[in-house]
Amino acid sequence: MISLVFVLLVAGCVSKPVIPTPNLTPSIPHICHTVTEQVPYVDLECKPVSMTNTICGIRALPYDAHPITTIHLCVTDDECVGKPLGDCQGCSRAMTRCGLLIENKDAKSSGTWTVGANFTVTGGGFMKDPVTKTLAPNESYEFDFQQMYAPGQPISSAICKVFLITAPKVDDCHDETREINDCKNVTKYTTIQKQVCQ
Repeated sequence: MISLVFVLLVAGCVSKPVIPTPNLTPSIPHICHTVTEQVPYVDLECKPVSMTNTICGIRALPYDAHPITTIHLCVTDDECVGKPLGDCQGCSRAMTRCGLLIENKDAKSSGTWTVGANFTVTGGGFMKDPVTKTLAPNESYEFDFQQMYAPGQPISSAICKVFLITAPKVDDCHDETREINDCKNVTKYTTIQKQVCQ
């Protein structure tokens, strides 16, 4: 009787082994796809712009100066009058003409130019009186010099040298335009693609 009770007690204390229950929840696979996205970035942009400043002070007037064609003519001896000196070997009196053409290139200011000339001939030379002329904006003038002389035998023509003595300057204000680069930071967007998985 006692042994039966003991067996029952021992049997009651021994537990059955636990068998794990399998997880029957099905696994969900990851779903990935490509998305397009706009990403901002900063870029430095430059472009040329014209800038006009007012400049005041003394400035030289702009001008163009071009020598006029020098000519040598015979002015005596009936059959040679008005002909080029080289065509009249017996010419006893000649004339050489030369000069300078000046154009005032300024758009608003007048100015005064003074031009001189000298002639060199066989046995001597001639210094001509300077010529002074005031030119309006965009006006042109031909500073003309002539010299009579004996060409000698064998004949030789005079050498003429024309030169600018003074050119005008004005004290005023004028606009000066120059080109500069204008730069600034600009936000732009670039397109990227990336994968997103759920």
